[in-house]
Formats: sequence, structure tokens, C-alpha cells
Amino acid sequence: IVVGQAELPTSLDPPTDWAIQATWVHMNLFDCLVWRNRDTNEFAPYLATEWKNIDPTTWRFKLREGVTFANGEPFNADAVLWTYQRILDDPKMITYNQWTFIKEMKKINDYEVEFVTKTPEPAFLSKMAGTGCGIQAPAHGKKVGADVATQPVGTGPHKLVEYKKGDRVILQANDKYWGGKPDIDTIEIRAIPEAATRTAALLSGDIDLTIGIPPQDWK
Repeated sequence: IVVGQAELPTSLDPPTDWAIQATWVHMNLFDCLVWRNRDTNEFAPYLATEWKNIDPTTWRFKLREGVTFANGEPFNADAVLWTYQRILDDPKMITYNQWTFIKEMKKINDYEVEFVTKTPEPAFLSKMAGTGCGIQAPAHGKKVGADVATQPVGTGPHKLVEYKKGDRVILQANDKYWGGKPDIDTIEIRAIPEAATRTAALLSGDIDLTIGIPPQDWK
């Protein structure tokens, strides 16, 4: 499927770009611990299978076992802690202030983690499903450093094939996705800034999907 967007992400590293068009791409590459069910709007298990509010400021998560990142790294508690600690360690990250509600993170074992908040946090699960929540492969991240912005590795339903900043992003289905192989094998997202050009591309069949069609073109 080929999608036309007004613009592409400036970064494929979730905590460094929180624009909506970036989130659309990120959430094909990454999974969060929890996510909202689109039908019920309730929080549903993703990379965490269950959670418990132990006391007013402590939450314990049990992690999904048998999950691997797109590069073969195992998903575990170390990946969770590394993903969020790198945000908390870098005030320059655009999502930094969104995650400062976390006071401390603890690894209980390979598949259990605890989060301690600074104060009781009624919106805890909502924040844990917020921008930057996608878990990243720690060994890869440590190796490539800032290049995770163009070389992301997650556990999501798709994996990156090509990223040409300002031009296109090509994603391929992750055959080993824990949630089952996606129905769409390849997603190509093209940057087409002009609405009229996107409309023309849709009508000609050059792209299969777009958003932001001007009202005058709806007919």
C-alpha cells in the first residue's frame, strides 16, 4: 500500500518527534507496554500482559515473554528500562517533560518491572501509552547512538526497509511479530506537501491512501 502524507517524520526515534505524522509511522515500528483498545477505549495489554497498582505510587508490570525485536534481540525488562531511562537522562528530548512523572524504575526479574512515580498518578496508564512509549532494542540503540533516528529497531508489526528524510519511508511486514503477521506486506509512505498534488496522485492511482483532501475535491 502506498500512502501520501503532507510531511514525514523528522526522526524515527519516538521520543524525539511527537508530531502526529511521526506517530503514525512510529507505531508501525514499535509497541508500548499498554495501548488503548480502539473499540472500547480501555487500556489493553501489549508488551505488558498485566499490571497492578501496588500502592499509591508504585506500579508493577508483567512483560510478554517470547517477543523479539526486528533484529533478533530479546524483549525483556532491560529493554524497557533502557528505553525510558534514555528519555529521563536527556532533558533536550522533546518528550522529556512528559515522562518526568517517573521517580524510579526497578527490574524485578527479566519479565517484571516496577515504576515508582513522584506522586500518585491517576493518569498513569494514559501517560505510559503516550508519545515516546515505544520500546526500543537496547543493544542496537547503544551501538548506533543518535543514528537510531534513521535506524530504528522495535518489536512492532513492521520493520524499516528504507528512510529517505523528506521523501519516503518504506516498511516491511515483521513475519515474527508477536501479534501475528500483518495483513499488509509493504507500506510506502511518501511526502507530498501539496494537497492538490496528493489528490491528483490518489485519483491517478499513484497512491492508494491519503488524508487532508480539500473539501472542494471531495466530489
